[in-house]
Amino acid sequence: MSRRSGADRPFDFDDPKKALDYLQARPGFLLRRAQQILTSLLNAECQRVRIDITESQLDALTLVAAEPHRDQITLARRFGYDRSSTTSIIDGLTRRRLVRRRITDDRRRRSIELATGALNTLDKAQECSRRAEIKLFSGISRSKTEQTMDVLEVVAMNPHSAAPNWEPLDPVRRSSLKRHHHLPAIYRTPRFLMGRCIQIGRSFLHQEIGHLGFMGGGQFGMLFLIAALGPVDQTTLARVLRLDKSSVSIVLSTLQARGVVDRADDPRDRRRFLVNTTDLGLRLLKQACPRADERVFEALRPGTRRQFIRLLSCLVSSHSGFVASANPVSPSNRSLGLKAGRSRTQADS
Repeated sequence: MSRRSGADRPFDFDDPKKALDYLQARPGFLLRRAQQILTSLLNAECQRVRIDITESQLDALTLVAAEPHRDQITLARRFGYDRSSTTSIIDGLTRRRLVRRRITDDRRRRSIELATGALNTLDKAQECSRRAEIKLFSGISRSKTEQTMDVLEVVAMNPHSAAPNWEPLDPVRRSSLKRHHHLPAIYRTPRFLMGRCIQIGRSFLHQEIGHLGFMGGGQFGMLFLIAALGPVDQTTLARVLRLDKSSVSIVLSTLQARGVVDRADDPRDRRRFLVNTTDLGLRLLKQACPRADERVFEALRPGTRRQFIRLLSCLVSSHSGFVASANPVSPSNRSLGLKAGRSRTQADS
């Protein structure tokens, strides 16, 4: 597999260091990395107290506790999920015996309420979340933490994306939120804002390359990396992206099925294979990168955007030893774009 000529590439892929510097300075890349770190920290805290719950399930459980007897459609609007993703989340909570469904007067709808003992689990999970957030921002100052949260909120409020409807962006329903004092608190959590921002990024990316079917930002980032380093082996990809090999293998299989990468035996070592981008993969990079990223952060002024990149870089750098795992509720599986919809849906079943 020969390397492509520089004329076929949208960036200087013949200089891997410049290409990697470009990728790792993209706000979307940094944001996904920060979300991976936060998810891993939350998983560790939950495992320590023997709680089995994901981030999106925690958000849903919080909403159900604050507004019992709401139906799934209302819950979906509250935190900006599509209906199928919300069903998956509630199914997971039901299997864990944390919520139960009840038939309402309208037999086509079922209300959701907490199951017995769920409040105790919710209290423990929220405390785990608070500890994870403290650890996430422990390497940067309070002022930088506040600035990061402020910019995340601006990006999350982008009204022009194709992401699922979110009630705070609906001018008709927005006034009703003032009566629910808990909702702004939920919406200000790092886990929620990061998830919403990444969700918006996926919607823009899908608009750019949707003719190939859904491709998440993590998949697109790996495609970029393969174009910069290819032909490259799986071990190198895992080391550069700080993912375990099994997570990399899952994404590579998806990319190969879509025809944007190919694999061949390594002539120097038949026990491994090398990956390279196809012509289709290079055309995708040329078409969509960096337009999708630009659209996600279009609400930010140039100075604010540069500041946001610096803040995210500091945040990610403070966790330089982090490596994502392939655990079913790991950050790698939630943010590599293996499934359409909200980034955390995969682990909710």
